[in-house]
Amino acid sequence: MAPRNYTLDQIPLLSGLPEEDLQALLSVSQVKTLQPGHSLIKAGETPAFLILVLQGRLQSHEQSSDGRVIGLGAFAKGDAVGLLSLIDGLPISSSINAIDTTDLLLIPMAVAQRLVLTRPLVVERLLKLLAAQIRRGVNDKAMLSLPNAFHRIFVQVNQLASDTPLGQP
Repeated sequence: MAPRNYTLDQIPLLSGLPEEDLQALLSVSQVKTLQPGHSLIKAGETPAFLILVLQGRLQSHEQSSDGRVIGLGAFAKGDAVGLLSLIDGLPISSSINAIDTTDLLLIPMAVAQRLVLTRPLVVERLLKLLAAQIRRGVNDKAMLSLPNAFHRIFVQVNQLASDTPLGQP
């Protein structure tokens, strides 16, 4: 069962599914708790599970050639790790560690793929999540093309304050 009274329909990808589907998912899934700093998965590995964050936070990162850790993004309560691997079966491109004590639900990838093939609601949600990730990437690229650091910082702070993506009205 999901820890700390966390219900699966609070996860955007699964919200709205019938209770029997959610119970079936729970019956074949595992709950895992990661402590801060512990690794979930390393770049180049193919996840065996679709990973849903129930509580806590994860950070995706790469390591530079001189050993520095470069943070790429974060996953918080309700986010899913491994969405692209769910679709194409390829390895993930960055390593992921826990920032906080983090509770995860691990759904076997074969079960998650079957869910995508049989539940149009999950496909719709998956497409929306992936579209949002692409938009964030495009916005980040646009911000990085700005001519100076001060301008980039200003745009980033303005985006965070308004919660409106760059280039959107």
